[in-house]
Amino acid sequence: MENASSSTSRFSIAHALALACAILILVAFLLPWTRAVSGADLLPRSWSELDNVTSERDIFATYIFFVPAAAIGGILAGLLPFFDARRRQTAAYLALASGLAALAYYALFFLENNQPTPVDVNEAAGVGFWLALGGALGLTLLSALPGSKSLTRKQALDLLTLVLATLAALAVGSFLIALLGKDPIEAYSAGFSGAVSGANGVAQTLVKATPLLLVGLGICIAFRGGMINIGGEGQILLGALAATACSLIFRDQPGIILAPLTVLAGALAGAVWGGIPGFLKAKWGVNEILSTVMMNQIAVQLMYYLLRGPMIDPEQVAAGTGYPQSEAMPRQVWLLRLAPPSRLNAGLIIALALAVVVYVFLWRTSIGYRIRAVGQNIHAARYAGMNVSTYMTLSMTLSGALCGLAGAIEVMGVNHRILEGISGGYGFSGIVAALFGGLHPLWTVPASVVFGGLYVAAQRMQQAVQVPAVVRDVILGLIVLFVVSSDYFVRRRSRQRAVVEEAPALDGSAVPELPKETAA
Repeated sequence: MENASSSTSRFSIAHALALACAILILVAFLLPWTRAVSGADLLPRSWSELDNVTSERDIFATYIFFVPAAAIGGILAGLLPFFDARRRQTAAYLALASGLAALAYYALFFLENNQPTPVDVNEAAGVGFWLALGGALGLTLLSALPGSKSLTRKQALDLLTLVLATLAALAVGSFLIALLGKDPIEAYSAGFSGAVSGANGVAQTLVKATPLLLVGLGICIAFRGGMINIGGEGQILLGALAATACSLIFRDQPGIILAPLTVLAGALAGAVWGGIPGFLKAKWGVNEILSTVMMNQIAVQLMYYLLRGPMIDPEQVAAGTGYPQSEAMPRQVWLLRLAPPSRLNAGLIIALALAVVVYVFLWRTSIGYRIRAVGQNIHAARYAGMNVSTYMTLSMTLSGALCGLAGAIEVMGVNHRILEGISGGYGFSGIVAALFGGLHPLWTVPASVVFGGLYVAAQRMQQAVQVPAVVRDVILGLIVLFVVSSDYFVRRRSRQRAVVEEAPALDGSAVPELPKETAA
């Protein structure tokens, strides 16, 4: 009872903050339609009052998708603290991030006291993003202090390690940009403002984050099974090729049949392409790093052949241009656009749902447990009677399926046809995102968003300051280098501290005293 009462008092402030944020969010969300603030219209009463279609879509995307998500986050933040201690850290993050993000949206509206323009909405999105990120970082800093109970100190230090590693990589990247004769501050400002400065920038970041998340989830399964999947690029290409071919062959089928069939074709193609090196490693000990890299090249050459031969667009042939691309997929397989005119599509929802599915699979099922057991210690798993070869092959097959699904969603939701270079380096960057997320499916979600933002930032830097896009790859490599290096030193220090704490004191103070009756 004492622990329960102390726990309740400890988190009473978190309860109050979370519930207050939820109430403020809901009230602010309803005010535009109740006209309750000095009789002022905070939103147009009808979409016809807006100037153009683009403005309608911007506001629709902002208020229909982002703000309700923040409101749901605030409500969950008020409820989660009542569960066990492991979920209380999640509640604190949701309370702070969702509250700050949503209130930042409406801060401009209350201060202006007039109808928000599409520009106001766009700027508010960026303000909300940065405040949410700053709030989460501030909470992490507070949690790292001795005596903090909202997060364990180790968890907070791990998060800070990732943040500091990213900042160190950006600092080294600034020197590289300076060597190219460009202003690093101007380049970073143009890049990051383009990635998160408004609804359009956030949408593009999420578009890039979707394939990264799917690939990262596949990497989590493979690495947890003790396998190293470097073949994400080839698996993406095979998934995209299979999805495109399936949709074109069965184009006369209705969308309710053709769309799932197209997704399944992409996932199966990626599963086969990932399962082959997994089988070779499990059966004959063939190094999966070498085999997956070679299969990447096979996939690239196969794509070149198909896009210049059997799958080339007939319109390109008729025009005599011969541009290497496939025919457009039938419209019934196109994924729903969530925030037109941006390319953000329903693939993001699929990826987020699969993140939860992969987490449940790895940590809540017997098959997932056996995969992790094989990855932790192959000899102990074999001694326990597990079929090690089967689970090694299975982990690579599932990893390839998720990478193939990333290729299918990319063609169904973004390009609607397969083009050269459609993989976009996602197969390699997804590895970085998974490592940045600690090879945990749920933590890979924010990591993918971060690296999706880096993709967009690199494009904006290239457009605004003419910084080569290869700088992005250098920064990604530096982040991996710093994260791995810092993780090594953190683990080494933890082991040394554990040895010191377990060792008995030299003065005999750590030796337990015998009971008096025994001593007598």
